[in-house]
Amino acid sequence: MEVPEEYYWLRSQGIALYQGYLFARPGFECLPEPVFPD
Repeated sequence: MEVPEEYYWLRSQGIALYQGYLFARPGFECLPEPVFPD
């Protein structure tokens, strides 16, 4: 979700789990380096 109105509407419908730009921008530079087994 991107705007507070989306959050308020979903919350009013009983939705309790959220994700989106409203809460945090993507953090690709924060992702750990993948480690692959040999």
